[in-house]
Amino acid sequence: MKHTRQLSRCAVAWLTLLLVGSAFADNSKISPDLLPLLTNPSNSVNVIVQYNSSLTSGGIIGGIINLLGDVVNATFSLIPADSATMTAANVLTLSNQASVSYISLDRPLNATLDYSAAAVNAPFACRQRSVFSSRPYSG
Repeated sequence: MKHTRQLSRCAVAWLTLLLVGSAFADNSKISPDLLPLLTNPSNSVNVIVQYNSSLTSGGIIGGIINLLGDVVNATFSLIPADSATMTAANVLTLSNQASVSYISLDRPLNATLDYSAAAVNAPFACRQRSVFSSRPYSG
């Protein structure tokens, strides 16, 4: 019971500090294409939060993201970063954390045809192979 009360006081103190800090958000840590989406504080956005060191990824900041009521979608293993769904107000709050280096919009990725048969001229390569090989080209 004593630990629960102490934990709730600590959580309230953290929330108070974070909410007060949101009034003075560090916009230099927020990507320019994300800033227009932050005008509505209740707007939910998918972001990637990058950290100064790998020790904070998914740890303290991940706990703060969850404490604020947001969701950590993934913790990256190659870079110190998390993918999260957050409200715009909480993105501004998180930008004040010293361990956060940059917050960017989590953009959707699309497949490209960079490695398709046409892009690498595969029919030509196969014809060249058939010239130098005893097996005929069957394409």
